[in-house]
Amino acid sequence: MDPAHTTIPGPTSADPNVDRITVAKELAEVLGAYRTAFEEGNMVLACAHFSDPAVIITPERVTLFDRNKFHQSMFGLMDLYRKAGVAFLRVTDVAMVPGGQALPGMHAVWQVAAADGTVLANFPTTYYFRKEGLRWRIATAITSERSDWLRQLLIEADNG
Repeated sequence: MDPAHTTIPGPTSADPNVDRITVAKELAEVLGAYRTAFEEGNMVLACAHFSDPAVIITPERVTLFDRNKFHQSMFGLMDLYRKAGVAFLRVTDVAMVPGGQALPGMHAVWQVAAADGTVLANFPTTYYFRKEGLRWRIATAITSERSDWLRQLLIEADNG
């Protein structure tokens, strides 16, 4: 295997943790920018943080999204959130996932909240990123559990 394809470009240092620290900061910035875009309702910008194609894994299914399908899904999710009174998202418990540097991972817990601050749902999600040119993009998102709140929201949307 060509070592150039298994390491992340970064500062040259005798300390191997320097690259991991830099990558962790960069990935946290991507998640922060994604959250901001989502909160502001800018789904085009939110989607730009994902690879094309991207894989989303939930307890119910595994879906490979191309850019158009992903945009449709994200706009639909935003509409559901608005109808349900979601005012903002918080990201908590952000941590790097142990693994390789070529496809680094990050785990975060998303809190979906109403305007009064009431937490409507928590979504633990693990992301795996890949470098595309100079930018990190989310290649895979794995949501390990679904909340009763979202399950009910989806049922109402299907029936409504």
